[in-house]
Formats: sequence, structure tokens, C-alpha cells
Amino acid sequence: MALWLLALAGGILTALLQYGWRQPRRLAASPLPAALRALAVTLVLGLLLDAPGWFAARPRPWVALDVSASMARGRDSAAWTLARNAARSAGADSILLVGDSLRAGPIPARPADQATHLGAVVERALASGRPAIVVTDGESPDASTLRELPSGSRIVLVAHRPAPDAALASLDAPRAMIAGDTVEVRITIVAGAGGAGRGTVALALDDRVLAQARLDSLAPWAERDLAVRAKVDAPAGPAVLRAVLSAAGDAEPRNDTLAVGADIARQAGAVFVSTSPDYDARYALAVLRGAVSLPTRGYYRVSPGNWRLDGTLASVSESAVRAAFRDAPIAVLHGDTAIFGA
Repeated sequence: MALWLLALAGGILTALLQYGWRQPRRLAASPLPAALRALAVTLVLGLLLDAPGWFAARPRPWVALDVSASMARGRDSAAWTLARNAARSAGADSILLVGDSLRAGPIPARPADQATHLGAVVERALASGRPAIVVTDGESPDASTLRELPSGSRIVLVAHRPAPDAALASLDAPRAMIAGDTVEVRITIVAGAGGAGRGTVALALDDRVLAQARLDSLAPWAERDLAVRAKVDAPAGPAVLRAVLSAAGDAEPRNDTLAVGADIARQAGAVFVSTSPDYDARYALAVLRGAVSLPTRGYYRVSPGNWRLDGTLASVSESAVRAAFRDAPIAVLHGDTAIFGA
């Protein structure tokens, strides 16, 4: 429509310049030639501007309904009921389901997909040239792609009622451990919009519970780090280290477990001795146990004749440190490198 208005303005201006300026009396007496000239110029300009031949009909949108399990947490199905009603009342000619994939099918009684891939919705909308109505709770790793939807699209955001929910965000533990040693594991817990109640975090190696730590209540969107020390009471060989969270009133149990692989060794593959323990010494130990995956035992000299075992900080005699250092397959000496002689 705007292109035709622009062409019409050009046609009228051309007719006025040719007739109204040179022959104003003739234009007033017989306006037909000026009108025909304006019409002809308008049609030519319309063709040059590629103006539409008729009013274009806006394509009808289609609906993408989020069917991931997050749409109905626990026993709370209010959000899912609102989402289904919104999809059916959108006035679209088709409803597709989006979750693990984008597909056609009947709306399920309860959503069960394990993820929401909204990028597929954007790709289909752009390929078809039709706007899309996306009904979702927004909990998707690629939700930012929705800004690329074509004109006329809209998003219906279905919000959940805030409920207590705590989740394990990270589990930082050595990949190589020595049976009988004590290791420190760092665990990060985050809370949702409803905060989280009190609970416990259990650290288990395969089926053996090594340690437990108490967790105080968390405010909404809060984050907390826990440092858990545990004795590696397990036979040598590969194992799975798990952190399991239990909190009062937790609404989503699927984010309460994290696991990493670990290798349990009978004896140390490397012995790290530091006469001046500092940040560099702790970092080197972390690299040996993590990036290199080498079961490492560390000893610190905190004062002359006073040695401590890394992890528990238990007192160790200097003769035991010398023996461990002498028998180690790999020995690392930090600080005074002449403390044990040549």
C-alpha cells in the first residue's frame, strides 16, 4: 500500500508540473488530460517500484506448543493447563509439538520430553514464511533464537508458580584418587525462583556413601558452595563419584544428582612435597590430580620438623615423608629443593 501511495504522489506531482504550471486555465477547464497523465505516471512508477497488484493476504500463523517435562513440575499442572488452552484458542490452522523434536501429533495429557529445542521452531517459521505462536515456559537452552522469528510471530510465556527447588550446578573432584586418602570435593548448589529448603548433600563412590554435608535453606536464585572432605574407602579401579541432594519440599528431583568418573589407585603415582606451601603448591596438586589424572599424595612442611598430609592436614613424621618421596614413581619437590640432600 505504501508503494502505491508513493507512486500516486509522483503521478499527481508530474501532472501538476506539466499542466498546472504552464496552462493553469486549460487545467481548470479540462482536467481530464492531467488526470490521465497522473494515472499513467502512477502506473509506471508502481511497476518500477514493484508494488503489489492487490492487497496481500497475511498468512495465518501456526502454533508451537512446548511439551517438555518442565511444563508440569511435580503435581503442579496449572501451567500445563494454561498452555494447552492458549494453544487451542490461538486461532491457528495447525498445532505442532516442540520438545526433543518438532513434530505433529495430538496434545499429550502430560508433557514428558526431556528438552526443549526452540531453534527448530525458528527454522520452520523462516522456511515457510509464516508467523509462529510459541507457547512455552522459556526454559530452553536456545530460547534466544526466538528473536529471529518472522514478523507477526508472538510468544506466549506460561509462568510457573514459584516452588522450592534446589539443584546441583557443579561437582569439582579429583579424577585420580588413592585408596585410603582423604580428598576435598567442591559442590555448587543453586536455588530456583521459590528458594530451597534445608537438606543434605551425600557424596557416594559407586554404592558407598563417603560423607554427608548439611545444607541450609536458600533464598530465591541464591548460590552456595560446599567443600566436602571424604575418605576414599573403596577398592582400586574405576568408579563413579556421585553427589546426591535431598532438600525439603524440592519440586524437581531430576536436577539433584551429579556424577563424575574417578580412578582409584592402590598407591600414589606421584608424591608432591612442599617446604613452603602456597597457592602455587595447591595449584600444582590440582593439575596433577585433575588435568594429568595422576593419583598424587601431597606433604606440606608448615614449620621446621612439622609435616602435614594434604587433605586431612594430619601430622606426618619426616621419616615417613622421606620414605614416600624416595619410593615415589614420580617425585615433585617444591620450595627448598636441597632439604633431602643431593
